[in-house]
Amino acid sequence: FEKLGQGEEPLIYDTKVGKHSLHVTSRVYNNGNESVIKINGKDYSVNSRGLNIVIYNKANQTVTDSVCFDTHESSYNCTRK
Repeated sequence: FEKLGQGEEPLIYDTKVGKHSLHVTSRVYNNGNESVIKINGKDYSVNSRGLNIVIYNKANQTVTDSVCFDTHESSYNCTRK
């Protein structure tokens, strides 16, 4: 799923993939400055400024990584949870 936000409105996405429920919320700085990436109700997002990504291994049914790339810094610093 990919979507470009409009103004300060939050981006919210809910779906099911197999037996797993997914919820994603993204809010810009002036409207809460928040990243939420929930799998089955548990938030795995680093919740930092920039691009937050959660990697889920379907075979093992586990989250294998959660990172954030700060797209506002020229060095694109990466933070792990």
